Amino acid sequence: MESGKLESYRLTDLFSLLIFFGLVIIIDISDIIYFFQTAQYQLMLWTPLKLLFLFLAPLPIVKNKIRIYSVILAILAIIGIYACFPVIYFKTRIGESIITLIWHTNFQEAWELTRGYIVRIAIITLFSILFLILLIRKLPKRIPKTKSYIISLSSIAFLAFYPVVSSSNNQTYPYRLSQSIGECFPFYTISNLYKFLGYQKYIKNYDTEVKGFKFNAVKKDTLKQREVVILIIGESSRYDHWGLNGYGRNTSPKLDVQPNLLTFTNVSAAGAITEMSVPIIITRATPDDYLEHTQQKSIISLFREAGFDTYWITNQDDNGNIYIHEKEAGKVIRLLAPYNATTNQYRDMKLVDTLKEILSENRNNLFIVLHTMGSHWDYRIRYTSQFELFRPTGKGKFLSFWPINKVKFINSYDNTILYTDCVIDSVIQLCNKYSKISSVVYLSDHGENLFDDSRNYIFHAAANISKYTAHIPLFIYTSPLFDSLYPQKIKALDSHKTSKISGSDIFDTMADLGNISYSKQDLTRSIASPRFIESQQKICLTPSKSIKYSALH
Repeated sequence: MESGKLESYRLTDLFSLLIFFGLVIIIDISDIIYFFQTAQYQLMLWTPLKLLFLFLAPLPIVKNKIRIYSVILAILAIIGIYACFPVIYFKTRIGESIITLIWHTNFQEAWELTRGYIVRIAIITLFSILFLILLIRKLPKRIPKTKSYIISLSSIAFLAFYPVVSSSNNQTYPYRLSQSIGECFPFYTISNLYKFLGYQKYIKNYDTEVKGFKFNAVKKDTLKQREVVILIIGESSRYDHWGLNGYGRNTSPKLDVQPNLLTFTNVSAAGAITEMSVPIIITRATPDDYLEHTQQKSIISLFREAGFDTYWITNQDDNGNIYIHEKEAGKVIRLLAPYNATTNQYRDMKLVDTLKEILSENRNNLFIVLHTMGSHWDYRIRYTSQFELFRPTGKGKFLSFWPINKVKFINSYDNTILYTDCVIDSVIQLCNKYSKISSVVYLSDHGENLFDDSRNYIFHAAANISKYTAHIPLFIYTSPLFDSLYPQKIKALDSHKTSKISGSDIFDTMADLGNISYSKQDLTRSIASPRFIESQQKICLTPSKSIKYSALH
């Protein structure tokens, strides 16, 4: 009888341990999938085991409240299931860049990414909750004190010994221990969230930090006619899908025949995502010193100091690191549509309409930034029906983010390039109509993955950065009168068409095109100067991490 009871207790203990392990597997499921995708099979096996011992270590504290403790684990399990979404579809874990995207996205962007998955997410969530409730009900309400200490001490011993046998580097033991724990979900996500929130203080303190900041900018000449300088910041536009850059499809019929337009062949993005790239483009920050942008004003303030009227026109919901600079403009025009306005979008041509009004009404020197939606997903709502040249696109239907839809993704993406071609050309035409002295610079914040190779990356993120997301188009148009006034600048631009250029070179290039001088000006970063030195082409992944373009494939 006693033997039977002992055997029953042992089976119950084993069953309870299996339930705990099941909870841990669900919590860590996103990591298991990620490590499998990236062929890190040792981590795929060891990480859940480490996580199990981590959650068993506190048993002496929760020994009388096992079910309550399990509810906490169940909540983590639900979060772990949601963490699978970026892993499965974008092959990236929830690191700093994903947290940045989530934090600064708006409802419209979130809706465009998830609307086809809402029902599936709801069903998975419901079944997960029911399953977790059944698991928890099978656990005992409490466990004996002695047993809890034995399990806890055994778990702590494993966790303490693991860094010794699993690492051969020369780092200190405390560092290896923290790394061992930190590579497990949700601990690395918590760590990245902590880092991200730390960066937010720089945004919060921006106005105070730059109060009184001056470039001491001066326009080096006084022209009889007004001057217009325009910076068009594209979105998710990659170099190799432009016809004038050699793409097999004619996606740029208007710019192909546009005189006085230069295209640059070797330009890398300044950042892997918009939030990293745009602040570097419009300030003197670099990919190695991203937070410098929070210590100084942007190109907008530089042109304001030089006597230009300044505008920021956008149909993006600029916020965070971009918003602090956007509001430096003399006038900010935000053309934002409701999150579900798929038939009444403020497409990029609406920005051109606004530009026309400004050019026709304001006769002063103008510096204008157009921050466009470009080729942002959902591609199919970024252009009007007359630009749907490449088909099929699956328009009107939700496209799951799988390689099976590659053709539809590429077709709709190429239609966005075709539309952007028209937008840029329209800007140039307006400049020619309303100003004899003008320059227009277009570059994208970053490129885009389109299931290009065996990795099957889609969209863009720091974790799946590739040559397709890093290689961006750069076009510069100058009017005939501009050319005659500044022949040396045109000669320099033409000589640098194949040079190594980065988005971080745009600030000094724009200032040079405006013929503006300022304190600490660095003409080695201006492609309109013969003193330009080729860029190292680094790309900012997070505020504390960058990568060289040459290292990508």
